[in-house]
Amino acid sequence: MKKTILTLFITSTLVFAQKNQPTQAPTNQQSDNGYAIKEKVFREALKFGDLVVAKSALYEMIALKPSEKTLKDSLALVYINLGQPQQAILLTRDILAENPTNLSMLEVKAIAQQSIGMAKEALIDYENLYSIQKNIFHLYQIATLQYDLKRMAECNASIDQLLSSPDADKKEMAIGVGGNRGEQQKVFLKAAALNIKGVLAMDLNEMAIAKVCFDEALKLNQDFVLAKNNAEFLQKKMQPAAKANAPASKNQK
Repeated sequence: MKKTILTLFITSTLVFAQKNQPTQAPTNQQSDNGYAIKEKVFREALKFGDLVVAKSALYEMIALKPSEKTLKDSLALVYINLGQPQQAILLTRDILAENPTNLSMLEVKAIAQQSIGMAKEALIDYENLYSIQKNIFHLYQIATLQYDLKRMAECNASIDQLLSSPDADKKEMAIGVGGNRGEQQKVFLKAAALNIKGVLAMDLNEMAIAKVCFDEALKLNQDFVLAKNNAEFLQKKMQPAAKANAPASKNQK
């Protein structure tokens, strides 16, 4: 989805590290009950991608400085990167109960809920985010969730709204392309939206519209795996109908 959560995590934690960097080295390492040491462990673990150690360090930092609210934000991001969405949801609920305007945590909560099939809850959060930020990446997620919930008319309206955005064919996003290894492919947001519109059209038996959508998506990204696969599936699906409607051969008896 848009910028990856890992990127968001790194950005968030580096900002945290800079903001909390001591102006001078403490004369006594124990003067802050070891907080500086835990912070150093956290930043080193982050540097080398050891999120398990980073999580442990964050818990100790939170215990030492419970008033430092950014620590829980970073912990929520660690959870989502560790593939622990349930914990991320519980933590973001706690954060948002105290600060409902924390939009970055609302986004993490939406992502976590979507990842474990809590489509209705995720949709509500994305709709709230979009109403405030007007971010077309959020609008794309709204459309995908509406499709998952079989709210077809709403999905179509969201896709049309996205396609009307002047940024839709300029901004790119990473999209899952299937397989067991979680492969992703970067495509233009407009291509991703056209692919959904094409699938929606197929579901409604509007094959001509579906073909146009997949063709347009492939014009934007020629190697777009999902659109290619859908276009091939559509072609196979249309072949029996084309044969049935073809005029009878002169030699046919």
